[in-house]
Amino acid sequence: MPWRFSPGIEQLDYADLDGTIDYHRLQCELETAARLYRRVMLAMLASLFVPVGIALGLNLSGSIFFALILGGLGASTSVAVLGSFRLWGSSRTFAVLQSAIHEEWKTGRPVLPDWFQVPATYRIPRAISKPTEFEIKRMRRAKLATSDRFALFTMVAIVAGLPISFVLAFSGVSGITLALPVLIPGLTVVGALVLMSRGASTLRLLREYEKATGREVLPQDLR
Repeated sequence: MPWRFSPGIEQLDYADLDGTIDYHRLQCELETAARLYRRVMLAMLASLFVPVGIALGLNLSGSIFFALILGGLGASTSVAVLGSFRLWGSSRTFAVLQSAIHEEWKTGRPVLPDWFQVPATYRIPRAISKPTEFEIKRMRRAKLATSDRFALFTMVAIVAGLPISFVLAFSGVSGITLALPVLIPGLTVVGALVLMSRGASTLRLLREYEKATGREVLPQDLR
C-alpha cells in the first residue's frame, strides 16, 4: 500500500510543524481513523455479500435474484462513498504523521517519540532498506496490477459474465450456477491482486521514499 490506508492528503513540510505536534493526540487520532477504516471495509463486505448469500441460500432466480445482487452492489458503493467522506476528515492527521516519518527517512534520526506506535493499518515503516532481488522480482510482477491494461482486463472479465448470468436467471436456472459466470473471473482477479498486494505495497512505498528523500533505491524500470 504504500500502506494499507493512506487517504489523499496534502503534503506538509516537517520544518513548519517541528515543536508544534502533540504526539499523544496524533496517535489517538490515527487509531480512531484506523478503526473507522476497518469498520467501513467490514460494512462494505457485509452489504455486498449478505444479499448474495441470501439469494444463493434461498435458491432464488430471475428478477428477484438480480434485485438482491444489484441492491448489494448499490449498498456497498454507498458505504464506500460515505466512508470516504468520513475518512477524508483524517487526511491532515495522516499528513502530519507522513511529514514526521519523511523527516526520519531524510535525516536518519528519530523524530517520533520512542513510545509512539504507528497503527499497523497504515503500514508505513520508519526505516527503509534497499530491496532484495526477490523483492524486486515481486515488485515487477505487482507492477502489472497498477497498469491500465490490467484494469481494463479486470473490468471486461467481470462485466462479460453479467449477460450470461442474466440469460441463465431468466431461463429458470437458480442457485450458485447463476453466480459462476461472475464469480469465476471475479475470484481469479481478487486472488491475483491478493498475491501481488505485498509487492505493490512495497513498490508504492519505495516510490514515496525516493520522492521524499531524493535517494534512488529502485531499478529504473520500476520508477
